[in-house]
Amino acid sequence: MADPLMEFAQATGLRAMPVLYGVGDHGGGPTRKDLRKLQEMDAWPVYPRVEFSTLRHFFALAEQVEGLPVIKGERNFVFEGCYTSQARQKEANRHSENLMFAAEAAAVLGERLAGVAYPQDNLVEAWHSLLFDQFHDILPGSGVRATRHYTLGHAQDVQATAMMARTNALRALGQRVNTDALRCEFAPGGALRAHKDEVESGVALGAGVGNATATGGESAFSVTRTSDRAYLVFNPLAHPRTEVVRVKLWDTTLDHALLVATSEAAAPQPVQVMGTGTYAGHDFLEVAFPVEVPALGYRTVCVSDRRVELGLPVPEENSLWDGVGGALRTREPSQAVLENEFLAVRLDPASGSIVSLVDKRAKREYVHPGEHLGVLQYCVETYEGMSAWVIGRFKSREDLLQGGQLVKVDSGPHVQTYRWRRKVGDTTVVLDISLSQGMRRIDFELRVDWREVGSREIGIPHLKIRFPVDLAVGSSGPVAKYEIPFGSIERDLFNGEEVPAQRWVDLFGSDGVGITLVNTSKYGYNVEGTSLNMTLLRASIDPDPLPDLGDHVIRYALLPHAAGWGEGDATQAGEDLNIPLVVSSVDFHAGDLPAAKSLVSVEPKSVRLASLKRAENGNGMIMRLVEVEGVAVEAKVHIAADLLGDAASGTEVDILERPLSENSARIEGETLTVRVPAFGTTTVCVAA
Repeated sequence: MADPLMEFAQATGLRAMPVLYGVGDHGGGPTRKDLRKLQEMDAWPVYPRVEFSTLRHFFALAEQVEGLPVIKGERNFVFEGCYTSQARQKEANRHSENLMFAAEAAAVLGERLAGVAYPQDNLVEAWHSLLFDQFHDILPGSGVRATRHYTLGHAQDVQATAMMARTNALRALGQRVNTDALRCEFAPGGALRAHKDEVESGVALGAGVGNATATGGESAFSVTRTSDRAYLVFNPLAHPRTEVVRVKLWDTTLDHALLVATSEAAAPQPVQVMGTGTYAGHDFLEVAFPVEVPALGYRTVCVSDRRVELGLPVPEENSLWDGVGGALRTREPSQAVLENEFLAVRLDPASGSIVSLVDKRAKREYVHPGEHLGVLQYCVETYEGMSAWVIGRFKSREDLLQGGQLVKVDSGPHVQTYRWRRKVGDTTVVLDISLSQGMRRIDFELRVDWREVGSREIGIPHLKIRFPVDLAVGSSGPVAKYEIPFGSIERDLFNGEEVPAQRWVDLFGSDGVGITLVNTSKYGYNVEGTSLNMTLLRASIDPDPLPDLGDHVIRYALLPHAAGWGEGDATQAGEDLNIPLVVSSVDFHAGDLPAAKSLVSVEPKSVRLASLKRAENGNGMIMRLVEVEGVAVEAKVHIAADLLGDAASGTEVDILERPLSENSARIEGETLTVRVPAFGTTTVCVAA
């Protein structure tokens, strides 16, 4: 301690220096031996005084010194390998966080609107497990093999708890919705046309139980199998969304060409057949259609075979699938093009990358001639020790520009998808590139059977994805913004240095035009010139020699944008990809709730709803808001009367839900108004 004290005093002018001490890797407290040793050292002659104290006392001393040096910027770029090591643990953490957000919001609705008991104890236990596994050697991936097994077991428990809370709430909520209204539009004069019963004698209802639930997904359970089938589509986010959803029709004999999706006050939508399959002895047909869902609310939809009755033309073909039990008719593309009303995308069959990306409305090309946007890169690092922590120097870097095969697997009208496949060493990669109707983003789903094994001699295999974008840049280069917890940060690092981020990174030029890359499980990024790169997998060897062998599913999306795109837009895009719409099967029945309803919405866009949960004391609901653009605002939260209750009041509380001395929250009618500081959080308890 003596030598560092001298250096510290010379640098700062302070004659006191704090020293953190204790057991292990800065995690444990002092032992009796430590305490005795410090008492002994304090008695040493010609040695600095040693005393037990607090950081509060140290900073009180520091405040008395003038002219202390000021260090600006981040100080935490250490062990950059930890942004990617142990990919399964990181994916499990993000997925669990997303599920817990949606589960708490749904549970509040279930309790207040449908009388479902709020599963407080279960959710608290799940949060304990999730937060424990964010410990500094678990989530970073610098733990031993047993750590991985233990953590992934925790994640299964968390996801099962969240899914149970969400499912119970949504099914009860669905019973209050008047789904009979969905059928009344099908026949002239509003008369109900009888359902055609597709259930054969001796076959039980309820196919699909357990399907899609392995990692916390909503069960594809089907309440009924008649010619008309109803679904409740739940939006956990506090802004309206129009997206393409997928549902499964079980044991159906309906004519695919006649399928149509209808909903209250919306034009009928043709249904696109996405695929077929079998689960637990039951055949299913997966279909897709767009749906507009209100902010933190729901919409019920009906899928039926009434396309002709509704006056829609019958298409010759709207998919690449044969009938139930049929096969996928893949097509080798002569020109690999994806296009909707916003974007036109041209793909390179050999690399599966984008060689042209045009914003049709702005008439702007985002790919420089000869470049490949979204190209996979296989690298090998030198082994420099502590490979889970440290990214070594690259021995080799190869863009995978050749050797792949591209086929078309989905062909509109709602979703277009190309599938690219190739081998990389012993590893197989399969990449689906999709463009959906009404969406300004390109979706990617990368499935990797990772078989790379690192070694001290060969090095550490490393897989990246690169997006070299054509930007207007001046002498200062592009601008890169990265999402951090409850905010974002701009970094002037364009030399390939690995840095952390959460759900999105935005790279744009001097004119504000650029791209936002969003993802559901990755944390390590770098920018080289105008190329935005994301690290996908690494084959580190210590302390776990085989951390990520096997299958991985990596989802990310690219959003080209014009000037005026802000942190609120990027954060909303990250939320949309990470917290999808939830589809739950319901039956037809009378109810006192409308077919579609918004229950909570927040404005402006710069304010995001970070949490909706029941208060820990059971009295009221907690809304946590965060401002992401650095401008203090007065947020408005619109809360449906059904959820708000009678004589509701709003009180600002701290993170422990204790009332603050100053309260800017007020409720007038169905609107809560409250101040949110720049880059700050505000928590409000809404209670009757």
